[in-house]
Order: sequence, then C-alpha cells, then structure tokens
Amino acid sequence: MPIPPELSALNFGATLAKTSAITHARIWTLDLAPINRLENWGMPRAPRIGDAITAIAFPACTEDGVARPALIILDSVGVRQQSVALPAGCSSR
Repeated sequence: MPIPPELSALNFGATLAKTSAITHARIWTLDLAPINRLENWGMPRAPRIGDAITAIAFPACTEDGVARPALIILDSVGVRQQSVALPAGCSSR
C-alpha cells in the first residue's frame, strides 16, 4: 500500500500494520473531500463508478456504513485526506 511521504515520516506504516477491516457493513460510503481538493492533494483523477478504492477510514458513530477516510488509494496513488485532528471515536458512547 503506497503511503504518502508526510505520513511515512510519522511512522504511519507501523500504525497501518495494527489496523483491521471492519465488516459490519456490506457496502461502505466514503465521505470524501471535494474532488478538486483531492486532486490538489495528489489524487490522479476523480473516482468513477466501479473503481477499486482502498481507504484507511474512521467509521461514523451514527451512520452505519459511512466512513471518513484519512488515506485514500486510487490507481496505486495514496492521498492523505485527514488534515485535522483525529476523531475522538465512538468507544466512549
């Protein structure tokens, strides 16, 4: 999985090795930033229906099957979408 240089510098590979897929939803909806912003961040093109997208994402606390990606991979290019503090998570609810 390609990791952007700014995440490699933060040892993101070690974090990635500790992740696991959540499988309670059959279909996931990714809450993406606007496409022009993603392209400015390095995404090679806008996603199309049928594209395979890999994402490291945080599931929404209140909407089943919705997630906000921190890292999106399209056409073997990794793009960092998360530019704010990580979410607190839902485990405290």
